[in-house]
Amino acid sequence: FVEYVWTKPTDLRGRYPKLSYAKMVSGLDMWMGTGVYVDDVRSVVEAESTKQDAQIRRMILQFALLAVALLTAALLLGVYSGARISRPIVGLVQAVKRVSAGDYAARVEVGTNDELGELAEAFTQMAQSISQKIRDLVRSERYAERLLESVADGLVVTDVDNMIVRANPA
Repeated sequence: FVEYVWTKPTDLRGRYPKLSYAKMVSGLDMWMGTGVYVDDVRSVVEAESTKQDAQIRRMILQFALLAVALLTAALLLGVYSGARISRPIVGLVQAVKRVSAGDYAARVEVGTNDELGELAEAFTQMAQSISQKIRDLVRSERYAERLLESVADGLVVTDVDNMIVRANPA
């Protein structure tokens, strides 16, 4: 490599730094080489650097847009999944509140075959069982009252503390 100054064929007014490479051709008494003007190299490097900076900015923008799109998709998927998961749980909570308020006809329809579906089915069976036991208890209580009223002799029923709970008309 050789550095020197040379007149450009396109600009004969001045002399410019040039970088050249030359090699002697074997078997001949001659040199062969090529050269480039240093300021041309700088302008090409600056132009390429400007292009690369623009490409990097474009890639960063594309990455940012992709990241925003992916985050938005993840957020929407999370909201959808959360609603899909919480909806049956909210229904189950409402049914529990109805049963605790005395509405034993409350039923839960989850429509899934997972653990939540099994819990809803067990809750529905529990509510049906409680409802049936209460009906049986009311029926037994009415039977006992009718039996107590039909006895011809006087009959008094007390609790554990000997407080009168019931007495028949006789």
